[in-house]
Amino acid sequence: MAYLKFQGYSVPELNFKQNVHENDVKNFKINPNLKFDISKRGENFLLAITVTVQEKQEELTPFDTTVKIVGKFSVETEGSIDAMRIEASEVLFPYARATLTQLTTTANMPPYILPTINFRQPIVQPKAQEKPEIKITPIDDNI
Repeated sequence: MAYLKFQGYSVPELNFKQNVHENDVKNFKINPNLKFDISKRGENFLLAITVTVQEKQEELTPFDTTVKIVGKFSVETEGSIDAMRIEASEVLFPYARATLTQLTTTANMPPYILPTINFRQPIVQPKAQEKPEIKITPIDDNI
């Protein structure tokens, strides 16, 4: 059931820094941090998605970035906050994915594409010793 009508989005925060590694590392494991913030004010529903990739000493990354995208929705039919969060996330997340991909491509590096997410599936936390991994490797060794 459609609860919301998409009114548009903005990108209030966009930071990017390309990391240089001395030992010419070419394979990276990127573990993005995703944060979803929601607010409902009257007939308006806002969803902010923040994607952060931050290099750590034990986890080298080709870049550090923060992308924050905020979507505005009007409430067409009242529903639970959870149902509206799911619907808004399904609409807005592809814009966050595309923004990050364009950012890495514009930096003249292999495009980084966030994996898709099924927002209707329950969230399963990885075990303490497991980390979700997303791997990025150059398309060409000359890169």
